[in-house]
Amino acid sequence: MNPLRYLAPPSPYKELSTSNKKGLKERLSYAEALQHHPALQLSAEGAELLDTYQQACEALLEDPGNLNAAMRMLQYEQSLEPSAGSPVNLSFDLATKVKLGEELDNLYSVWTVSRYLKYLPTGIREEAGNHPSSKVEDPWHTAFWTPFHGRLEAEAEAFSQVLAGQNRHNECPTSLLLMLLCDRHTVDWDEARALIRHSAEGAQGAVVANLPESDFGELLRTKDVAGLATRLARDETGWSCSTEYVLGVSTLLMGFFANTLADTLFDTEEELMDPTKWAPKKPLRERLALTEGHEQAFRDLLQEMYLQMLVGSDDEDDDDFPVYDDYDDEFDDEDGEWEDEEGGEEDDGEESDEY
Repeated sequence: MNPLRYLAPPSPYKELSTSNKKGLKERLSYAEALQHHPALQLSAEGAELLDTYQQACEALLEDPGNLNAAMRMLQYEQSLEPSAGSPVNLSFDLATKVKLGEELDNLYSVWTVSRYLKYLPTGIREEAGNHPSSKVEDPWHTAFWTPFHGRLEAEAEAFSQVLAGQNRHNECPTSLLLMLLCDRHTVDWDEARALIRHSAEGAQGAVVANLPESDFGELLRTKDVAGLATRLARDETGWSCSTEYVLGVSTLLMGFFANTLADTLFDTEEELMDPTKWAPKKPLRERLALTEGHEQAFRDLLQEMYLQMLVGSDDEDDDDFPVYDDYDDEFDDEDGEWEDEEGGEEDDGEESDEY
């Protein structure tokens, strides 16, 4: 059975006259994902047109009756047609995006747990080894990623030309879908491609070819502060709790480490968007000063953080380990309900806001 059977081919966007807010958001997502792609090489004119298209999408979301924005949007989409009157296919259905999103989450989760596992507290590692999820036959989902990788390889030339401003979108639907989902799930494109290749080739261990060093002990040993900060930032943004356990480890527990390690080791507030400029805090400075035992030092750090999470701090002024709060939404004590930051706007479309 074809493991890619749930990935339907894309279709043209709906006519603007019949498109709802979800349709406009879909167009905006494409523009943003393309702008964020690290290999984008548009001409100055092409970059300006893409920026104008994004602004038109945003304007129509604010004011659906903005005729000037509608005209600019249509002109850009017509400019992408491979030939006059031949539509460009950029609209993926919800089931397709959900399926690839789930696979991407699993891929990153397995890789992340594989990297963290040897540093987790001993009791957690022992429990993980006995959990059924640690014994699944194909944790990397090689059966899915092997044919997916084959499609990406076959589309590589066409996709590279799309990134250079050529109208070959209809020849690389798999690459466009991955681009959209990487941006939506805030995962790095180059990492995703390397992980997909790693999985397609049989996925042995956490060391992935063509990626920067990702082992925490080695990053400490080489005093690669920028590399460590970048790794922690990507772990935080890319972590997902879409399943309860990965390789025997609780995803909530992994979420704790992924969401607090950066703030434990770095002062991130001044340069939140650029991890390479984060300033090391005391716990990291102490470990950078070591001449040996870096792996054990990082293992001890996670043990301390774990105990801190379990029992809390007796010292209210202790800033070494920030408090972990997994609830970003505000809770209304009087009504006993979660507040809606969006103001309770009704769903006007056919798809989930997730995509």
